[in-house]
Amino acid sequence: MTIDHNQLFAQILAAIPTTAEHSTAIDTSKLAREWMSQTIDDVRSRATLDSLCRQIDVRKRISATYDEGFKRHEPETSAHPAVLAGVAAAMLATAQQLSGTDTDDGFALKCVNSALKAIALVDGVPNAAQLRAWSLELLDAHTERTTR
Repeated sequence: MTIDHNQLFAQILAAIPTTAEHSTAIDTSKLAREWMSQTIDDVRSRATLDSLCRQIDVRKRISATYDEGFKRHEPETSAHPAVLAGVAAAMLATAQQLSGTDTDDGFALKCVNSALKAIALVDGVPNAAQLRAWSLELLDAHTERTTR
């Protein structure tokens, strides 16, 4: 299955709800909308993605808002399923950019792993099948490179 990544970004962007301005430092819906407004080749913040990977891997969730430094914001509310799709797509785009380059220190695989976990956090994540397929494509390409 060939995936048109820019079309996938557009579909996910259309599904992410707009939110009212929050007084917190980080609004994941706004962050996901910004990332999905970019093309597949645009660079995303590694530090922010790494922080979201930690939220997924350690806390097993992505919240709608965070205080500065990705600290828990009270009351804590889970992010909308489309935001999870946006975060996963941003992680996969980053993994694709890094994959096979000299600058990939394992972060590409971390992003793929966290993206797969993100789309499994809740039911109803838009474009979940396409995101899983993209993840598998990236894992297959990584396996091919490392087994040569």
